[in-house]
Amino acid sequence: MTTPNALAPTVAMGSHYEAATSSGPVRLVILGMDPARHAADAAVALDDCADLLDELDAWLGNTLDWRWCRSFQGDPATSVSLAARIGLAWREGPGGPPRCRIELPWAMLRALGAPRQTLHTRLVWPEVPVILSLATFDLEPGESLALEPGGAVLLPDSFSADWRGRLRAVDEPVGSGVPLSFGTPGRPQVLPLPADGAAAAEPLRYEVRMFGPSLVRADRLAGWSGWDFRLPDTPARLWRCGTDEDPAECVATGQLIPWGAGFALLVESAWKPRT
Repeated sequence: MTTPNALAPTVAMGSHYEAATSSGPVRLVILGMDPARHAADAAVALDDCADLLDELDAWLGNTLDWRWCRSFQGDPATSVSLAARIGLAWREGPGGPPRCRIELPWAMLRALGAPRQTLHTRLVWPEVPVILSLATFDLEPGESLALEPGGAVLLPDSFSADWRGRLRAVDEPVGSGVPLSFGTPGRPQVLPLPADGAAAAEPLRYEVRMFGPSLVRADRLAGWSGWDFRLPDTPARLWRCGTDEDPAECVATGQLIPWGAGFALLVESAWKPRT
């Protein structure tokens, strides 16, 4: 079982550009035109988007050095990093058609902070599917092999008075996303990211997760402000996290149930881990 690659960037028609940053490449597609045939056409098209480029430079705090990509078909060698990106359309005026598409890493979006209102209102913030990470922990090999319907897996994090999880886009890796507080039962609170943009702790071998209750707008998933939502009444899943050698796999599904001062996953279906 795998997570659907619902957010992987697509190759849009138009003229493609790329700029390197310390957080990874930022990509720009100028829409509504045939791809530029030579460098002079590409430079003219880029100059026509000067308003957007000035706003981007101000947001990133850096003047981007755009490079025209004569033939952009995506780079298979960077497919993992591409999956953790978000695409935003930009309009020249309110209600107008998209003029450009910007692609940047989720990690960069969160580190930047909210853009100025003039840019924020012209960007089209897509709604994306999300994953709630309820807990990460380790299981001994014997414990993982003993999973069976009717059994229970305790969520160690849930026994803490300061139970925290993460909320991330479906294509982001384990440990990414914005912090969640489960202090109010049944109603997780999304917490703003700290000002220093502190990274999440290294994820452990197993994760209990569930799909979010609905799609979430990208600017709400950026960690710029706090908000809450109702915990969905959907199955929870126990995943063995992927490594460089082995892909992630779902090893059990079930329902969250109270267990003393915390919670457990009541297993309804289970599969033996491949390794």
